[in-house]
Amino acid sequence: MCGIFGQIGEGRTIQQLVECLQLLEFRGPDSVGIGFIQSKEIKVLKAVGRTSDLLAENDISNLPGKIAIGHVRWATHGQPNQLNAHPHLDCSGKIAIVHNGLIENHTELKKQLESIGHHFVSQTDSEVISHLIEGNYCGNLRQAVESALKLIEGTYGLVVMHSDHPDLLIAAALGAPLIIGRQQNCSLVASSEIALAGLVTEAVHLQDGDVFEITSSAYQRYRSGFREMSRSDRILASKDRVGKGGYNHYMIKEIHDQPTVFMNVCGGRLNHGAEDPIRLDGLEESAAALIDASNHLFLGCGTSWHAALLANYLFPRIAEVPVQVEYASEFNYRDLIMLPKTVIWAISQSGETADTLLSVKRAKKFGCRTIGLVNVVGSQIARAVDSGVYLHAGPEIGIASTKAFTSQVAALIMSALWLAQRRGLSSETINEYIVELLTIPNKMQIMLSDDNKRKIERLAGKFKEAGNFLFLGRGINFPVALEGALKLKEVSYIHAEGYPAAEMKHGPIALIDENM
Repeated sequence: MCGIFGQIGEGRTIQQLVECLQLLEFRGPDSVGIGFIQSKEIKVLKAVGRTSDLLAENDISNLPGKIAIGHVRWATHGQPNQLNAHPHLDCSGKIAIVHNGLIENHTELKKQLESIGHHFVSQTDSEVISHLIEGNYCGNLRQAVESALKLIEGTYGLVVMHSDHPDLLIAAALGAPLIIGRQQNCSLVASSEIALAGLVTEAVHLQDGDVFEITSSAYQRYRSGFREMSRSDRILASKDRVGKGGYNHYMIKEIHDQPTVFMNVCGGRLNHGAEDPIRLDGLEESAAALIDASNHLFLGCGTSWHAALLANYLFPRIAEVPVQVEYASEFNYRDLIMLPKTVIWAISQSGETADTLLSVKRAKKFGCRTIGLVNVVGSQIARAVDSGVYLHAGPEIGIASTKAFTSQVAALIMSALWLAQRRGLSSETINEYIVELLTIPNKMQIMLSDDNKRKIERLAGKFKEAGNFLFLGRGINFPVALEGALKLKEVSYIHAEGYPAAEMKHGPIALIDENM
């Protein structure tokens, strides 16, 4: 995932900008760039690799940071090189942009712009934005951005600056997250709350179609060219929550977070011995639709899809309701026959997964009730759904999901119990489940003990040279096998596949040899 950070205000330095960009590097960027105004001109520094490579190649100690934008890139269009790194400039060099998202009609736009004399230097889809803004600029930067965005098909989280406007940033969003916060005499904008943690306590999440004028002293929201009120809608995480907590890697820390996270998910929601033992206030508004649903359709991508597959075992078993599971990415691109009274469950750690968000919007067009299981409060999916359950897992920095997955599973178990409770399952049976749920954090602690770590390290040493792995599971453990294979692929770059155990004899067994 690419990352954006921008700042405007007295007292801010380029070093501070780079430090915030470093917090957005957890997805493994291939290039990085910053842009700032110096002597009434936009200056750009770029490097292949991470911010550490940028710092190794440039002395930034005396650069002005009053107005600056930065970007860490994970290549989708064009090779990972300096030309393709953001920020991108227009022909005049007066406009600089950083962009997350996908411009679907960039090829057509580029041809049109080249035919009237615009010169492109990168292979990216993003560069067309700076040229479109240039072509529409007549002194008002916001209006130029709005006019340019009307020509774009696709998604964007966009921050723009112009050398003739040294106290103005323009931010715009459609299908990609941006967040604006304020310090004294300074405004900040980022693609993730992680970059703002510890800097601001409240922030505004841009909604689809929003365009903001940002100055050092204020920000103003516009929609369709008209001013609208905006409100601070959430409290951001403290900076200590995004640290490594003494561990060498974020992923190791987040693995060890899991016992605490599991209790956080369950905290206040499990009331053993009570007449109403499962309390999920976020679902109450949709209680009638959930109880009366003819079908529960779970959507997710990656790890969240594996959690959705677990729901396919949990909900029929616990709540005795029919369940379907779909990849969110496939849900959006095929013909659908939606059963009446279908409820959609959208699962996403970030709450910003583009395919899942699009699925929610498509489901709403069918008149479906939508439920979200997300971790990030105030995220786009959280705002788009009718009801939901927050995961309370805290920021997940590691690229391979760990604690978010276990929190999703915990939330799904509780949601199934909540629904079963309203469909007539006895409090006695539900309390039996609660007793077992409350033993899980201690079992996690045992698995994370030093003795078990040594056993795991011995197994890793034994199998480290293997080039292929098969993960097998039956029943509810089949999705866990898929998740295990995904983790190994993500972390080690070793080929791995998950299979239902009984399916081994139907083909995969032919792959077994001494190297498997």
